[in-house]
Amino acid sequence: SVNLMAVIGATFGAVTASGTINDNDPMPTMSVSNVSVVEGDAGMTNALVTVTLSGISATDTVIDWATAGGTATDGLDFAGAAGSLTIAAGSTTATISIPVNGEMLYEDDESFAVNLSSLNTANATSSGTVTITNDDAKPALTVNSVNVDEGGVATITVSLDAAAGKDIVISYAAVDGTAISPDDYTLAAGSLTIPAGSTTATLVVNAAQDTLFEGVETYSVNFTSADTSNTAASTASIQIDVTDPMPQVSISDPVAVTEGGVPSLVFTVSLDTASGVPVTLDF
Repeated sequence: SVNLMAVIGATFGAVTASGTINDNDPMPTMSVSNVSVVEGDAGMTNALVTVTLSGISATDTVIDWATAGGTATDGLDFAGAAGSLTIAAGSTTATISIPVNGEMLYEDDESFAVNLSSLNTANATSSGTVTITNDDAKPALTVNSVNVDEGGVATITVSLDAAAGKDIVISYAAVDGTAISPDDYTLAAGSLTIPAGSTTATLVVNAAQDTLFEGVETYSVNFTSADTSNTAASTASIQIDVTDPMPQVSISDPVAVTEGGVPSLVFTVSLDTASGVPVTLDF
């Protein structure tokens, strides 16, 4: 502004005039850093997120921010929040502190977003990612061996030594022994899931029923998972116990032959029922 304050030889008309200097410097752009933080076993650890301007501004820059859940859950894995920050004139950075919850459950690395918005920057919005790094060991996998009667149901329990913070997927496949699939049992390869927070799941296998005496038979089931500390197969042994009676053996009198005759004496040895295994007899 230019103000006229004293005049000699004239009278005042307009005594104030304003001049405008148009700014030809572009607004700075804002960006937010991607950061990783180890979750820890207890309490809270702060994730420090840096907000940066591409250049210095002559005025304070006000930026609104808010967290948004991703694979990490607000209230469980981190303390979601929202607010605003000011990058002072002449400065280019400011920091947001977001608490991350510690826990002792094995899980995948998880993440959430920090979203920015501002009317004082060239870009109206920007977003960064906070990754919570898992530091807990994988649980160990164990399985039990079972006995089942022929025609019964074998229930195999698959256990973890500690609950996990994610679903644990376990693959399984049967291996024939003296018991053969599908004649003696029925199980296709597949997978089962132990839900997050749980430590057990069960696999049910049907033993086939027949009428042949077969004796005790066995087979095994191998369990594997990339999300357990023991990645080699854990094996359950299944024994199918006998329920069918043993067949009864008998021998019949042969037809008499004349002494010196050509026909032999033929003794017939018989089972009252067929057997599922060979029957060996001494005489």
